[in-house]
Order: sequence, then C-alpha cells, then structure tokens
Amino acid sequence: AGCQESASGLRPPGVVQAGAPQPPAPAMLPANWPPAGLVMRTSAGREFHFLGRDPNDAEVCVWSTTGSTTISRQLYGLWSATGTAAPFHREGLRTLVPLAAGRSATYTVATTNGFWRLTWRVIGDQRIAVPAGEFDVWVLEFLEDSSTGGFRGERMFYIDKATHAPVRVDSRVVRGNSAYGPSWHAISMRQASP
Repeated sequence: AGCQESASGLRPPGVVQAGAPQPPAPAMLPANWPPAGLVMRTSAGREFHFLGRDPNDAEVCVWSTTGSTTISRQLYGLWSATGTAAPFHREGLRTLVPLAAGRSATYTVATTNGFWRLTWRVIGDQRIAVPAGEFDVWVLEFLEDSSTGGFRGERMFYIDKATHAPVRVDSRVVRGNSAYGPSWHAISMRQASP
C-alpha cells in the first residue's frame, strides 16, 4: 500500500497560530505524500525511491535514495520526522494540510544551535515545466531565520498536485553560511512496483 490511502489514527492537531486557517479534524487530513513505487531522478544527481506511508505514523512518508542504505522519514514529505526538533515541525506543518493557496505555518524550533523561526506559505498554484514533464503544482515558500539574525535561508518548493512529490526546489542563503542543499528539479519520474 502506498501513501495515497486513508489517514486514520492521526494524533490530534496542535496549537494553531492566531488568525491562521484551522487544520481539518484528524480523520480529514489528506494522504499528502508521494505514492509508493514513484521513482524520481533529479538534476542534483539523486534518485528518490518513494516507499509509501510509514505504517506506524500516518503523517510520515518514507523514501530512500540511490547509493544510500538510509531510509528517510519526512513529515508530509517536507521535513525530517527525526531528531529533537521533529515535534515542533509536526505541529507546525499540520496547519499547512491540505495544501491550498493562502495556508501558512509559522513556528519556532529550539535546537542545540539556538532558536529558529520557520515560516511556510502556500503562495498559490501554477503549471511548470521541468525535464521530467509539465506539472500542475502548489508553490510553497519556506523561510528559515536564526534568532540571532545571523542566518536567513529561503526555499521554494513546487509540489506536484497529482503525486504530491516535489518536482523542483529553489534554494538560496540570503544571509550567513550554511550547507544548504542545492536547487534542483526532476529529470525523470516513473511509477515502479512498490
């Protein structure tokens, strides 16, 4: 079974930022992840093998990449579901789904490197072309600011509406130093057996 199935068993939604749209009741949360068996090759030289929804956590999708034995666990396919900051991301990202123009999430994450203010915003939707094809996408803006003001990073995610896979990511460091991942786009996509 892939990620495109019911989302029963979700934990109750977290605190919602004042003025932000209310997240749907847990039973209404969509299966907002790429389907199991989707294989995507990127311009950054990585090949993602989407493995479906984590059977123990309906908010997490899992995948592997060619040349790695590590399985990645991502909340809503957007951010790591592991580590000490994962609970902050889980609560914050719940306010984004289902993706729709104008939805946003702003939250602070405490890490060993200090506090970080993260802002996600669904800018809207559009049709884009990448080497893998043409896609109707949600455009999702991500801003990351350190509490000291020494770092600001920005990313734009282009999420395919049909598969919920990112087909393009534009990344840039505005201020400070970071090993921020490079920008990339999908070179090819195919559905293999899960």
